[in-house]
Amino acid sequence: MKKKFLFLFGFLFVFSSMFSQGLFISEVSDPGDNANARFVELYNPTSTDIDLSVGTFYFCRQANGATLNSVALTGTVLANSTFVIATNATNFLAAYGFDADFISGYVSGNGDDGYYLFVGGDHTTGTMYDAYGVMNEDGTGMAWEYLDGYAVRNSDIDNPNTTWTSSEWAISSGGVADMTPGTHTVGTVTVPVISNIAILPTAPTSSDAVVVSATITDDVAVTGANLYWSLTSPVTTSDNATAMTNVVDVYSATIPAQADGATVYYMIDATDGSATTTSNEMSYTVTDPVGVVDVATIAELRLGATDGTEYRLTGEAFITYQRASRNQKYIQDATGGILIDDNAGTITTTYN
Repeated sequence: MKKKFLFLFGFLFVFSSMFSQGLFISEVSDPGDNANARFVELYNPTSTDIDLSVGTFYFCRQANGATLNSVALTGTVLANSTFVIATNATNFLAAYGFDADFISGYVSGNGDDGYYLFVGGDHTTGTMYDAYGVMNEDGTGMAWEYLDGYAVRNSDIDNPNTTWTSSEWAISSGGVADMTPGTHTVGTVTVPVISNIAILPTAPTSSDAVVVSATITDDVAVTGANLYWSLTSPVTTSDNATAMTNVVDVYSATIPAQADGATVYYMIDATDGSATTTSNEMSYTVTDPVGVVDVATIAELRLGATDGTEYRLTGEAFITYQRASRNQKYIQDATGGILIDDNAGTITTTYN
């Protein structure tokens, strides 16, 4: 009896240790453009390889919250690596360019089917180990539905969970090109850094298209950046969008010329495939230069604005005094006089 007890204790110790290893479902997929490219990805976040035959892992699918089917998994999930289960070897290779680790026809969830890991036996004899979806629930219209898309476990999750929890997952629509089998991140997520946002020209007029540029860097590859702009604030990703082009980490895109007086609001976002950074909203106002204003008398000139507007005196006036110091000249007509203080020497004409 003592020997049996020690054997049972040893089995429970191995079983408990296996649970602590943290193997979990990291991605489920239902590509909107290729149902034959469906897969489920597992991830081993530990520094130890996991032999799936130890403890007997079973992969299980529940169709529409009803029928359950399980298959025993074989193979090894390497440390800090993924293990991809595909519905069809040939189609998976054609879609993603590499071989899946395991093939099972049970990877046929069409967005409303749950996937589960069981250990120590199948869904009838084993213990649930991890879950995507809610057991005995049809996923149609539920928070965990992934129809024509995919769900990826968030990077701050490093252990399984038998209760599906929405905060652990990011669910998106997409096709084969959006899926990421064989790649998963756990731990600190690097994010794109957007800096040095600038416009050219810096003081745009109504005839100027405006080039918006920014430096965008990341510890991993930046996979895309977009410029959004609008004539109203706040600007959103639903407004005018333009993909930015990249030249050595400097991304740029162009906003078409706008009317004089228009205020243009804009922002930039950038993604590395797993994280997205959005800049603060910025703006500029289109301002056309004021033309030369003609005035007939010095009295009209004296009443003019002092905001940089250029004036041209069309009436007759006389220089009644001038001196070399500061290149000063005093001009007047019948309505008044004005002292021109030309210390910069802008006026080069000689007057008698």
